[in-house]
Amino acid sequence: MKRILIGLIVAAVLGAGGWFGFNLYVRHRATSEVEAAFEQMRSGGGKASHGKITFELATRTLTIEDIDVAPAQPLLANVKVAKVTAVGVRQPDEAHFSADSIEASGVEVGFTSTERTTVKANYKIPQISARDFSGPTRAANAPPSGSIIDMYRFMLAQYATVSASSIAVPTVAVNVDAGTGNTGSGDYVYSGSYG
Repeated sequence: MKRILIGLIVAAVLGAGGWFGFNLYVRHRATSEVEAAFEQMRSGGGKASHGKITFELATRTLTIEDIDVAPAQPLLANVKVAKVTAVGVRQPDEAHFSADSIEASGVEVGFTSTERTTVKANYKIPQISARDFSGPTRAANAPPSGSIIDMYRFMLAQYATVSASSIAVPTVAVNVDAGTGNTGSGDYVYSGSYG
């Protein structure tokens, strides 16, 4: 009887150790994948940083805080995100991932165009929600030319690789500065959602 009890205790300890070891491995792998995506942006000459990364194995929930991306190409947007949480994360292959839901909060996007006149646009989006999301694990490399047409083509190609059953954006606040005396400058607010 004593041997059976000792055997059960050893099995429980090994099982718990295996669970915690596997959990640490999965967290490390998730962190490595996120860091590889940020390194790809940095290798192109841009700046990309993030804060704390957590991964909860039981619910497959990935959380990334304090994202700050400034691409090398001046026509691309600077992006800041306070927090992204993806629930039910899966990776069907090396190039794609999917999630049951993704929530992003504190999103700020800033554009500056200097082709004919300097125009600055800043978007503030308190919350974005997507359901049944699927997309690439890494963005494609931006085109080397600074042409606005090439940049628009690049952005549309990125959006074409993403799918979701619904996307909700309750509020967007936009500030456009087209310079003194130019029409189109001002503050705009959108309220509602798209799904």
